Amino acid sequence: MPLKYLWSLGLLSAAVCVHSTMHAQTLTTVYNFQGPPTDGSWPCAGVTKSITGSLFGTTQFGGQSGYGIAFEFDSGGSETVAHSFVGGTDGENPCAPLVPGPNGSLFGTTIFGGYAENGTVFEIENSQFTGAFDFRGGANGAFPSGLDYANGALYGTAPQGGGGMCPGGCGIIFRLDRFGHETVLHTFQGPDGAYPSAGVIHDKFGNLYGTTEGGGDNHFCAPYGCGTVFKLDRSGQFSVLHSFTGGENDGWFVVRGVVLDSAGNLFGTTSGGGRWNLGTIYEIPKTGKEKIVYSFAGPPDGATPNQLVSGLDGKLYGTTYTGGDLNCYGLSGGCGTIFEADKLGNEKVLYRFNGTTDGAQPTGAVLIDEQLNMYGTTQSGVKDGCPFSHGGCGTIWKLSSPASDSH
Repeated sequence: MPLKYLWSLGLLSAAVCVHSTMHAQTLTTVYNFQGPPTDGSWPCAGVTKSITGSLFGTTQFGGQSGYGIAFEFDSGGSETVAHSFVGGTDGENPCAPLVPGPNGSLFGTTIFGGYAENGTVFEIENSQFTGAFDFRGGANGAFPSGLDYANGALYGTAPQGGGGMCPGGCGIIFRLDRFGHETVLHTFQGPDGAYPSAGVIHDKFGNLYGTTEGGGDNHFCAPYGCGTVFKLDRSGQFSVLHSFTGGENDGWFVVRGVVLDSAGNLFGTTSGGGRWNLGTIYEIPKTGKEKIVYSFAGPPDGATPNQLVSGLDGKLYGTTYTGGDLNCYGLSGGCGTIFEADKLGNEKVLYRFNGTTDGAQPTGAVLIDEQLNMYGTTQSGVKDGCPFSHGGCGTIWKLSSPASDSH
């Protein structure tokens, strides 16, 4: 089935650029998910702003059949279920950012479901759902990650399928044209990376960059390596930019993707490794070797960082899944944080979630609007309660900008 309008998409990247340093300000829980059957639960990919000004996203669970939803949160503060996944042919368990296109169309992936139960790419336009592509497993990949738009097509990764030394396959990089035809651009083998679980991004030349959760040429993280950062140039040439080594001096378990700054340097996070083995921020300079920018220390600092956002002000912004306030409802290790960091290794916690009056376990990348307010999601949180889980069904939050708070 054709991917309508795909060749002229205008992607609003998760790597939103901002112009002003953010400071700790007021956090507001703007929406609490209520769980099945009428609402979603456990958002795990943040929110995306559409051309209409609404925020769109997905939840991994909840909805009519428990397989997740796609939602719209409008400027008036109302949430609408754009689609409730019912399993089978329409997909199950979306857990990647939505890619906005023209005329309000959106593209996303589900981890499972589809005809072969290996995941799907879908489109939502004017609140109408269209199943666009089904992954078949094997050489064509399985369980797709996030999407990116470049050169008139959608690009992404599937963390399994393909070939290589990994059970179930080491994963692939794929291209979908405007008609929904898939081309496998690279099949991971293990030493070059394994299990790419965060999609790809592109630069202005059409080169693709991404990460793999495992693989590489270091076996500290036996049996499949500590993960890699890779580049696939526009001619199809694949190269490993860094193989992580783990331990105190490097990261490992690379489940998030990379972002590019204005100078062409790559930045990303690892969930493990670093001085306290609680995750890192790393840099791969445009010319030079990888270096650790910051090691997360755990409460009152964050731990287990999510996807970064690169700002034009030279700062990096993001959230951590754990860490922060240890006085956290029902969760050990803290409810998570919102942070900023500069490229010299100075990190500042902007907010610590407590799980009682707000959410807990923030997920996905943050989004920063034109007024420099920051938005995101938490996977759980007990404000207003939720019949689905004692930990709550998750939230959408807003961290107001300094300008907003000064009024």
